[in-house]
Amino acid sequence: MKTNSFKLACIMVLSITLLGLQAQTKENGNSTESDTLAKFLKIKGKFDNSVTDFNGVYTVKLIYNNKVVEEQTLKVSKSFSFNLGRNCFYAIKMEKDGYIPKIISISTMVPKALGESESYTFKLSTNLISMELYGLFEDDNVDFPSAIIYYDKGSDSFEFSQKYTEALIKKMKSDLLAGL
Repeated sequence: MKTNSFKLACIMVLSITLLGLQAQTKENGNSTESDTLAKFLKIKGKFDNSVTDFNGVYTVKLIYNNKVVEEQTLKVSKSFSFNLGRNCFYAIKMEKDGYIPKIISISTMVPKALGESESYTFKLSTNLISMELYGLFEDDNVDFPSAIIYYDKGSDSFEFSQKYTEALIKKMKSDLLAGL
């Protein structure tokens, strides 16, 4: 019975952790073209407060063309930040001992008509799932990105694909319930 309660609690945490993404803000600063290319999209991220036993350090990696181009090792109370270039595909991988790594996919592809001096910031708040639960999920559900961030022309902002993330949460909940 204790195991079932634990799994149900994990379902609740899973729902909270995967949906903690926030829309970006547009920045209108004076920057040169070379600055803009390097800092087109600033991604800022942190762990939320849903897990109280988080302590120690975590590693976050910026991946471009399947290569780690930047890595930060931080205390769990500290935020990470990466500057991304325009019209590229990136991934961010967050790792902490004892937890399933999390991957977020980011597309900075934008229309050519978008001004070269435009820049954006996207903030996210997330968490990790205990490695103890790894065997309860299909491999694809934990190995693929937990979120996809992209430019939405209609709102002139970077958003996360809520439809993709909700479908992933539904699959992971199903995996957990099947293991009950």
